[in-house]
Amino acid sequence: MKRLLILCLALWAVGLAAQPTEVRLTVISGSSSSTCTDLFSAPDFFWQLNIENEGWATYPREGNCYTALPNEQYVASYDCPIDLPAQLQVCFQAFENDDLFYELGVGCGIDASCLETICESFAIPAPGQSATYTIAIANGASTGEATFIIETSRGLSFNDDLCNAEELGILGRGDTLGDYTLGIYDNICATNANEPNPLPAGGFNNENGVWFRFTTGNDIGAVMRIEARSDPEGGGDGVDMQMALYRSDNSQCDGNFQLVSWVSNSSTYDAFIRLRCPEPNTTYYILIDGTISDPGSEEGFFGLQVTNVDVDDAPNLRCDALDLGAVPEGGSVGLGRPMSNYCATSTGDPFSPNFVLQSSVWFKFVAPPSGHVRIEAFSSRVIDSIGIQLGVYRAFNNNCNLGMQHIASQYTFGELDEIMQVSCLFPGQTYYLLIDGDADHNRGIFTLDVYDAGDIRPVTNQEVTICAGESFTVGNSVYTEPGLYTNTFQLFQGCDSVVNTSLIVL
Repeated sequence: MKRLLILCLALWAVGLAAQPTEVRLTVISGSSSSTCTDLFSAPDFFWQLNIENEGWATYPREGNCYTALPNEQYVASYDCPIDLPAQLQVCFQAFENDDLFYELGVGCGIDASCLETICESFAIPAPGQSATYTIAIANGASTGEATFIIETSRGLSFNDDLCNAEELGILGRGDTLGDYTLGIYDNICATNANEPNPLPAGGFNNENGVWFRFTTGNDIGAVMRIEARSDPEGGGDGVDMQMALYRSDNSQCDGNFQLVSWVSNSSTYDAFIRLRCPEPNTTYYILIDGTISDPGSEEGFFGLQVTNVDVDDAPNLRCDALDLGAVPEGGSVGLGRPMSNYCATSTGDPFSPNFVLQSSVWFKFVAPPSGHVRIEAFSSRVIDSIGIQLGVYRAFNNNCNLGMQHIASQYTFGELDEIMQVSCLFPGQTYYLLIDGDADHNRGIFTLDVYDAGDIRPVTNQEVTICAGESFTVGNSVYTEPGLYTNTFQLFQGCDSVVNTSLIVL
């Protein structure tokens, strides 16, 4: 009794989506002719239909008699789509009406002459679909035909069958399909007949699955979010969801299905899949199933939403590094938009002494005149965080295919962002910058900027006194005359040291 009350409340909450599945047959047109004639008047040609042996309806309407077109002649309701019969029986009759009272205009009787009858079975369309059929008598004393539409309403779990998957639409860059705040879907009547099962691939067991499909466009971002929320409108009948994502080798329901991803989270009734690097122009199928964690939790109502994030993946290979340009004196260069490392690997990456490279992406910049930069990389908190690891390298002989000299790297355990200062860079020289993610947040979205951090060269000021005829040496310079002298020393990796000398000669 309690379960029945909960179900009724849920049906009330979601309105039309929770109605029983209905099959309707609507007669839209028809005609007949006969070899029979009337003795006292012109022949009266009529035709009749009988659906599932429920009785004959006579067409067309004449005056106040018989049935006008179009006419909904048959309606049947079923609690679940699985209860639908495969076919409807339709019988058609053509004849000439010899009823005397009808001919006198005082009644609507039927006295059929030259009667011909045919019965055929017609396939019932899948829930949410319709089909137009024609039944005809081509030979006999009477001939004719009738055209009708059979349509099936969506009802509960209308998308139980894989080939009747709910079409969500075309997903482009930054698009959203569906709305997970609306509990318009359910799996209350669902089965697993003739459906893929994630279990053999290590996933969950599909028992009450319903299906959805969408197709990616030509231009697609680097990550896609598929989110399903249990009973979002609080109707009282939630489902503990398990979700799987499939791809068909021919994009159709009769193809070979490949499991792309799956999720079954015991800590929540909701389900979430993050798909990295979705393929463009590809049809994906979503399976929503329920599991028994509480009484009745295997079936219920839910909302579904698919979102593509408008973000691009940064280059995976160092020779494809994204060029940020030259860092201007007192200025900065940067991406100007968030980027990600979802599709990255560590193929061909150099060594880093501070972390293990796993999913690194590459950028390059030209050092400012100061040779001193501040690199700021910030992780996305809103969409998908990455635990940023930074590294700066210099290519030998300016050839990215040769070895890479490690200049600096930084990773702060437990922090998502990184801000690193690097000095002693050769002004005007190209340097390579990589971003990777840590073990807990290996892939995600980030921003990147490189700033000129100013001149921090060490300066030494000295005052020296010598006697006439003596000399004073600074580096490779020898001085004998009084004056102010400046010497710049270039050290390892481009570090400069400045010595200012005030020389007095007695």
